[in-house]
Amino acid sequence: MKQRSAGGPDDQLALSAAEIALMWILHHATLPLTPQRSLVRDIVEFFPVALKAISRTESLRGARQSDLRLIYFKGLIVAQTHAKQEMIDAIRRADRELDEAMTISAAPPDAAVRRLDAQSHPADQDTLAQIADALGRPPGSVQ
Repeated sequence: MKQRSAGGPDDQLALSAAEIALMWILHHATLPLTPQRSLVRDIVEFFPVALKAISRTESLRGARQSDLRLIYFKGLIVAQTHAKQEMIDAIRRADRELDEAMTISAAPPDAAVRRLDAQSHPADQDTLAQIADALGRPPGSVQ
């Protein structure tokens, strides 16, 4: 069995998801407790902050938008601020809203959302595929 080195791709993904989880927990704790607050809206509005954090990881700078979103969503689930099914349902709706926003936006893509090159780490892709599967959509379905 091949050993992973410290700081490898799997470690970077885990650290990114953990960082997002911590940021989300802190962010969520500062939100006003009102019945009008929409978890979907909170997820959509927090995405740019999370994207900046994820993009600081050198190995993820050229990742596809869909992969970065999956890392973000994994972090939200890991945070355990809501019941798992409630979070997954909200993530699905937020994912659709983010898709619509990307379709409408005519702005050129940021360097952080460029495609991974053909030599991307298979372990990264496996992890992201598992997250996509858990969310009920095919991996890479969001560009």
